[in-house]
Amino acid sequence: MFGDHRRLGLILFAVALVVVLANSYGVSATAKLWKPGETSLCKSRSPISVTIRNWTLREIKYFRARVELWREDRAVNVLADSPQSGYEFDILVSPFQSVTYCLSDTIIEGLRRETSVDGSKNSMVAAIRSENFFMENYTNFAQSTVADIEILEVKFR
Repeated sequence: MFGDHRRLGLILFAVALVVVLANSYGVSATAKLWKPGETSLCKSRSPISVTIRNWTLREIKYFRARVELWREDRAVNVLADSPQSGYEFDILVSPFQSVTYCLSDTIIEGLRRETSVDGSKNSMVAAIRSENFFMENYTNFAQSTVADIEILEVKFR
């Protein structure tokens, strides 16, 4: 009697394991816009993080993806420098590893220029004030913006 229950439990465990492995196997990518206060590899200079996960048995040697930023209810990608053909990452990602890249865009630099404060080139106070204004402006931008990524091409070794 206990043997049948163990056998059934083992079969159910094996089926569940196969389902989990089948759903997680492959290459995936996420894009995220850094928000002040979050821990991230990518900060205000290059705040768009792209993480490529290789959940295969083969090494990735090339990756191409379209990265987009969507702001509020706009139906248009607000990235100014996003190539239509997608960003190309000439990388090596080992099996079951992930790699994160940090990207920037003209729209981020535009926020920095909009918030620059006049003053002496060597003025530490002006530099701090400019950075504070930028962070306030960037925070408002980041709160209403979502990053998205679409994998276009993956090549393996």
